[in-house]
Amino acid sequence: MTRYRMRTPLPAEDWPLWKFVGLWFISQGSFAAMLTFIPNYHPIALTLGIILAATGLIAAIYAVRARDWRALVVAQNTWPLLIFAIGARSLINQLSNGWIWISLLLACYILAWLIPVLDPKLSALLWREQTKPETRLGKGCMGFFIKFSPTIMALGPISGIYLSRHGYRNVGLFIIGILFCPLAIVMGQLISHQIWPKRPWAQQEESEVKGH
Repeated sequence: MTRYRMRTPLPAEDWPLWKFVGLWFISQGSFAAMLTFIPNYHPIALTLGIILAATGLIAAIYAVRARDWRALVVAQNTWPLLIFAIGARSLINQLSNGWIWISLLLACYILAWLIPVLDPKLSALLWREQTKPETRLGKGCMGFFIKFSPTIMALGPISGIYLSRHGYRNVGLFIIGILFCPLAIVMGQLISHQIWPKRPWAQQEESEVKGH
């Protein structure tokens, strides 16, 4: 077990349990509710939302208490998975071959998580261009994201509900799908890029090499 224990403390280690659970319930609970009711209520979607939110909460508590790297990976993965599932439900509802497209997007999501493992330099480049861009394209995308991402995130579900009430339900669901799935893929790469270098055995091996 010590092999997976991180040396650096996590930000929420000193939080009381009720505060941690409450914030997690509010944040992930809202996404689980969206997954349940967009595009319409379905018991399988409800079950999936509960499983993802509960798994993330349990893993997050264990990660904070034990500094377990594996639990941190599981906890951080539930956020983009919930977002991806919301987008996937919306697209499947609208596309005739929705499962084919979702399978391709899911493959991209998995690849995004594996990029830091397969190609650390590419992962660092993607991270830099999404956080501190140096190229003109990266700076342009960053500027657009900073200005409009809060509006897009807020208007996605709102537009879906509003358009549904006025006879444009298909348009609203398509908008949610094309926003949420790519967002989940980008989040996966960003999270993975930050978590992978923190794996305890790599830090231990690096310390041993420096010691010699």
